[in-house]
Amino acid sequence: MTTTIKQILVATDLSPRADRALTRAVQLAKAHAAALTVMHVVEPVRPVPVDAVSWPPEALPAELEAQATGSARREIQRRLTELGLPEAGMEIRRGVPFLEIIQEARAENVEWVVLGAHGRAFLNELLLGTTAERVVRKGQLPALVVKNPAREMYRRVLVPTDFSATSKRALLAVTRLAPAARFLLLHVYDLSFELRAAEIGSERLLALQQEYEPGLRMKLKEFAAAAGLDPGVVELEVRYGYPGQVISIAARERQADLVAVGTSGLSDMRYVLLGSVAEHVLREAPSDVLTVPPSARAFELP
Repeated sequence: MTTTIKQILVATDLSPRADRALTRAVQLAKAHAAALTVMHVVEPVRPVPVDAVSWPPEALPAELEAQATGSARREIQRRLTELGLPEAGMEIRRGVPFLEIIQEARAENVEWVVLGAHGRAFLNELLLGTTAERVVRKGQLPALVVKNPAREMYRRVLVPTDFSATSKRALLAVTRLAPAARFLLLHVYDLSFELRAAEIGSERLLALQQEYEPGLRMKLKEFAAAAGLDPGVVELEVRYGYPGQVISIAARERQADLVAVGTSGLSDMRYVLLGSVAEHVLREAPSDVLTVPPSARAFELP
């Protein structure tokens, strides 16, 4: 199994949350000897009526955009120099940020896109549709959403799986990203349908769990072996409950610094859907989150 990563794209809006993403991206680029491109998108300046009080008569939209571009370039270069990677590439574009990021990633065959978020506040941002959320939903490529400061390489990685092809892609992707980490492979099952159908009590529920779990543990073991994981660096766990919630709780309990989750999509739709489990994890997990989509691309750029 190759662990080589060749190309990383990190997007920044020059905010503190994006600085965490930039620091993590530089760290990963150094660890993997990968090429890094730092991207900033300047949104077009809309014309303002000439009689507007706050509008300097000598300033034109094109000039303001040029000033913003130059300022962004200088700030990015300053941070790259501080982080010890001054030779990294830089791409400054004009347009809609999430579209430009996806376009650049596809044009350059980027393997990883790194984006910034800041913890619990990301929940509200997701509902509002930020650049990070749109890239994750529509980019159809592995996206690392950074919530925490990058103090060290990822060491404790939680990988939830439903045994699907997409969850296998997530596992393979994160073993490339963090080959030295220890992995917790988690399967969460839910017996809600059986409970509703049979209206069973707690004793019968416990019996069902005891009946289900040995087989699920065996499937987990086979799943890990098929992915080529060294038994010495992987722990297997089966839990009962709603997957999205249980995964986030497990990430907190195990102090995981990264969760890798596969997303889902519908082939007859233009927009990729994260799926309720992946979306819950992205919003609620305290750790950074790596989202890995199915192989097919559904979103067409305008």
